Amino acid sequence: MSKFAPIHIISGYSLLKSGLTIDRIEKAIKSNDYFGYGLTDEFVMSGLPPFVHVCEKEKKPYVLGMSLVVENEYLVVYAINDDGYQSLINLSLAYQKEELTLSLLKENSSGLIGVLETNYGHFKELFSSLEKIDTSFTKYLLDLSKIFPDNFYLGLEVTNKDENQYANKVRKFADQYTYECVALPRVRYLKKEDAIVLDIVDAIERSEHLEKKKSVGQQYFLKEEDYHKIYTEKEIDNTNKIVDSNQLEFFKNRGSMLHYVENNSDIELRNMTYASLNKLGLDKDERYISRLEHELNIIKTMGYSDYFLLVQDYVNWAKNNGILVGAGRGSAAGSLVSFLLNINEVDPLLFDLQFERFLNPNRTSMPDIDVDFMDTRRDEVVQYMRDKFGNHRVANIVSFQTIGAKQALRDIGRVYQIPEMEISMLCKSLKDDKSTLGQNYRSSEAFKKLCEDEYLREIVSLAGKIEGLPRQSSLHAAGILLNNIDMEKAMPISIDLNDNYISQYEGKYLEEQGFLKMDFL
Repeated sequence: MSKFAPIHIISGYSLLKSGLTIDRIEKAIKSNDYFGYGLTDEFVMSGLPPFVHVCEKEKKPYVLGMSLVVENEYLVVYAINDDGYQSLINLSLAYQKEELTLSLLKENSSGLIGVLETNYGHFKELFSSLEKIDTSFTKYLLDLSKIFPDNFYLGLEVTNKDENQYANKVRKFADQYTYECVALPRVRYLKKEDAIVLDIVDAIERSEHLEKKKSVGQQYFLKEEDYHKIYTEKEIDNTNKIVDSNQLEFFKNRGSMLHYVENNSDIELRNMTYASLNKLGLDKDERYISRLEHELNIIKTMGYSDYFLLVQDYVNWAKNNGILVGAGRGSAAGSLVSFLLNINEVDPLLFDLQFERFLNPNRTSMPDIDVDFMDTRRDEVVQYMRDKFGNHRVANIVSFQTIGAKQALRDIGRVYQIPEMEISMLCKSLKDDKSTLGQNYRSSEAFKKLCEDEYLREIVSLAGKIEGLPRQSSLHAAGILLNNIDMEKAMPISIDLNDNYISQYEGKYLEEQGFLKMDFL
C-alpha cells in the first residue's frame, strides 16, 4: 500500500489564505510519515526556498507548484525540471500583469504537470449540470488536457458525503474517457481544531467581524489511514508519481554577476586603481603596490572585479550629484581597492586593516560592501542603476511582515470586537513582543496569570493560530539585486505600480542561488 503525499499544501505565503507557517509545515512533516510533500501557493513562489530547506532537512521528497485560476479553471501546476520552474515564473508574472489566459498557459506549460481541481470553477459548474456527458464537454476537457501532454490529472478533494458522491461521478467519467485521477485535498492548517484560522485571516483581509469562535473543515493533515479511506489506492499512487516526477535541482546558481564593461573587467579594475594610486602620489610606494597587487589577484581569482566596478560607479555617481555618502563601514574598510575607487574614505594601510577580513579566497561568500546614502535621496541612486543597466536587471528584495504576539492579540480583538481594555491588558502583560505567546507564557508571570481565566485563555488560543503568519509584503530596507540577464529569466518576481521588479524570495535565500545583493543603506 502506497503512502499518501499531500501535494496541495497552501502556506501563509498565500497572504491571509492559510494558517500554515513553514514551521507548522515542518511540524507536520515530523509528526507524520507521508511519502512526500508539495507546496502550491496561490500565484506566488515566495514559500519555495524555506519549504525546500525543510523537506531536505527532513530528507523527504517534494514537488514545487503553484495554484492558478485561469478563466475560471482551478488548476494546480507542478514544475518537474528547469523548464517547468521557468514556466512557473512566467505564469506568476503574467497573473500580476493580468495577462494570464489559457492560451498563455499553453505557451508556458513546458516542464509542468497540470492538475484540474474538479471541485471548483468551470469544470464543477459544467459537470454538475450535465445529466449525461455530451461531446461539447468531452471536447472542452480534451482541449484543456492538451495543454499538458501526458502530464494531466483530474484532482479530487473529498471532505464530506456529498463530495464523495460527486467524486464517484468524476471517477466514473475518468474511467470512461481514460483520464487519471489524483488525490488532491487542499491543506491550509495544521490540525482539525485550527479550522477557524481560515475564517479569522479572511476577516482580517476583508476588515470584517466574526461572531462564532469555532469552525469545522477538513483542510488539515489527516492521519495516513484516513486518506486511504477517502481515496482509491490509484489516486494515492498518483500523488507519489507526481512527487517522483520532480527532477528540479532547486538550489543552484541561477543568478550571474552583472557585467560592468563589455571588455575585460579585471583590466578595467586594474587601470582604475593604478590611476588613483598615481593621482594620490602613492605609485612609488612598494607597500601600496604590493598590497594592491595582492588584492587585485584575489578579486580576479574569485571573479569579483565587476562587483567593485559596480559599487564604485553608483557611489561616485551619488557623490558627484550632491548625495551624501558615508565614509565606509564594516570589513570593507580593509580594502585598498575600495579606498582607491573612492568607495571608502579610509586608507587601510594607515590603520593596519586586513583585506582578508573582507574578502577571503578560503570563504565562498559573496563580497558585501555596505554603503550609506542620505535617506531622502537613496531612491535616486537605485533609479540611476535602473536607468544605466536596464529596469529588467535591477530588483528590490521582498520582505514579509509577520504577525507577532501583540499584533495577533490585537487582530483577534478587532475580528471578534473584544473590548480594547481586555486586549490592552493582555498586551501589557507580555514580557517581550519579539517572543512568541508561548514563550511569554513561560517567562511572564503576569501573562500566565491572565491565561488562567477561561475567557482570556480562549483569546490567547485564537491569537496563537495566526501568530507567525506573513501578514503583508514590503521592501527590504536596503537590499538591491543586480543580475546580468533579465530577472524574470532567473527568479520569480513581483512588479510594483511603476513596473519595477521585486524579488519574490526573501534576501536570505538569494545568495544560495547566486544572486548579487547590494546594500544601499
